[in-house]
Amino acid sequence: MTDATPWPDTETEYLLTDARIVATLKKGGAIVEDGLTLSIREGRSWNTRGEHDDPTREEWLEYHFSFHVEDGTYPESMVSQKGQIVISGTHPNGSVLLIQGKGWVGYDEHGNPEGHFEQPPKVTVAIGPDAATRLKREAARMAALTFPVEGTVQ
Repeated sequence: MTDATPWPDTETEYLLTDARIVATLKKGGAIVEDGLTLSIREGRSWNTRGEHDDPTREEWLEYHFSFHVEDGTYPESMVSQKGQIVISGTHPNGSVLLIQGKGWVGYDEHGNPEGHFEQPPKVTVAIGPDAATRLKREAARMAALTFPVEGTVQ
C-alpha cells in the first residue's frame, strides 16, 4: 500500500532564475556556479517508519530546504560536502533573494549543483531595483569572504 501524505500544504516549491551559488567547503575549496535556474523546495515533509498496519509505526514532519538545477530531471544521487552556502537569485514575483546558511552542497549524477541546508537558512528579500542592487552587491561581498576552514587557526 502506498501512503499519500496527509500534509500536502506543508511544502512550497519555487524557481530562482539568474541564480548564483557560492559555497566554501569545510575541508577546503569552494564551489561557484552562475547563471542557474534553481528549484527551491522548502517546508516540512511527512516521514514514516514501519509498515502501515504496524502499531509501533512512527510518523513525523521533518523540516527541509533543498535546491537543485531545474533541468527537467530530478537528481537521484549526489556527491556533497559540508560548507557555508550563499545563494542569490530572482523569485518569480520579481524579488531578489539572498539565502545563506550551513549545509551540504555538491554535484548530482548529471554534473549539476545540488544541496540542502541543515537548519532553516537566513532568507533576505529585496523588493524594488535599488534593494535588489544592494542585495546582489552584498551577495558578491559575501562570496569574497574567507570562511574558516577545518583545521585552521583564525
